[in-house]
Amino acid sequence: MIWMQMPGETGWQLFLSFLLMWALMCVGMMGPVLAVSLWKDRAILRGIGSRTAAAAGYFGVWFAGALPVFALGIATNALLEKCLASVELAPCISGVALLCGTVWQLSACKARWLDRCCARGACPPPGWRYGLKLGGACFMCCAGLNAMCLVASPMDSRVMALFACAMTAERVAGRPQRAARLVGALAFIGSVTGVAMHAMPDFH
Repeated sequence: MIWMQMPGETGWQLFLSFLLMWALMCVGMMGPVLAVSLWKDRAILRGIGSRTAAAAGYFGVWFAGALPVFALGIATNALLEKCLASVELAPCISGVALLCGTVWQLSACKARWLDRCCARGACPPPGWRYGLKLGGACFMCCAGLNAMCLVASPMDSRVMALFACAMTAERVAGRPQRAARLVGALAFIGSVTGVAMHAMPDFH
């Protein structure tokens, strides 16, 4: 479990391990999303320097976002460790976390942030400011999907590829909102199925 501190491991070592995992996850999952945006806005992002600065600003937002995510994960894990039944309930709790991510995926807030991600023609000057604006919008837009990935298996390349495809599909689809709802519906079905299977052992 990514939030669990191993015997002999310091807090800093746990954080650095999480940060490495987060960096790999962000580059693997958000790289295609950034590429789509850079291609759509290639008219204002001319030259390698401008695109590099935009990418730096974009991933800078995501790397900064690792701090609150790590803190939330540690606090949640510490709370669960105080519960004697946390081991037995862990799969069910993961399912509930997936459901929470699904709720965000289908929410109006998600829809508004997705609109900002896909908006064209209202961009700030090219460069790092473009990356910061896009990174902030994408961070909020993909909060639900990233939460689901963290619960599922963030270091599994198949899981990362699945979520990367879902996020990219929202950007390239002719109707992003419809694509987001479809992804949310599929995630909801998967979450409910997972919770039901763990709640009723006879299903195994």
